[in-house]
Amino acid sequence: MYGVKYGGTIVQVSVGCCLRLTVGSIEWMMAAVDDLVSGLTSSLAISESESVEVVGLEDLGNLKAKRFLLIGKLLTSKVFHKEALFGTLKRIWHTREEFTAVSLDDPKKFLFFFKSDFDRKNVMRGSPWTFDKALLLLTSTDGAVDPMSVSVDSQSFWVRVRRILPIFLTPAMGEKLGNFLGMFYIVDRGLNGDCLGSFLRITVGLKINEPLKRCVTLRLSADEPAKQYEIEYEGFSYFCLYCGRLDHVGSACSVKASWAIEDE
Repeated sequence: MYGVKYGGTIVQVSVGCCLRLTVGSIEWMMAAVDDLVSGLTSSLAISESESVEVVGLEDLGNLKAKRFLLIGKLLTSKVFHKEALFGTLKRIWHTREEFTAVSLDDPKKFLFFFKSDFDRKNVMRGSPWTFDKALLLLTSTDGAVDPMSVSVDSQSFWVRVRRILPIFLTPAMGEKLGNFLGMFYIVDRGLNGDCLGSFLRITVGLKINEPLKRCVTLRLSADEPAKQYEIEYEGFSYFCLYCGRLDHVGSACSVKASWAIEDE
């Protein structure tokens, strides 16, 4: 009989016989069992036979499968229910085929399995996604690396730069501006391939731990001084008003805290 303390509750587990809980929480039960199994595994000595490589490099091609995966991370400091998150995403992503969502060791990090690259790309094109006003970061992976080792620290957004002279409403200018703002992905074009309208619209990958840029300075004529062009970010509902970063809100901002110290 083993006793595991989890969340202030003692969970008693009899290995090989039965499992008895003092609470009715399924999540607590699973976490307690994981803790127990992890503890038992770490206490076992590695035998000589276990040190032998089971799979040869020549066999790897026959053992792997093609995967269409997204790694997600929810930017929130609040407690949330994973089942509610997964249920919401299944309603709003509108995939052709059902996808599978699983939790990773990080409680705010998840792995999404899609049956086609079409569904995965459609989800990425629909970014940014939010749950309970928290931003869900997404990054693609083929499953060839440990998902926990993949850094999920950026998110793609549609960005507008207004009042650009019509002759500079081009894909080349869009790429130039996109690389200045972050990581350029695509520029929005018309049916004929041109960027038509009153602004340039581009998709940019933005680092969540860097301040958002409010404007871009351009000199578009030798006879004119440089001008600042305002940047508009589409779909923004979660960022810090004090420092302009995406990885927290005002209550957790170090810039806000430093202002408070200076005022004292």
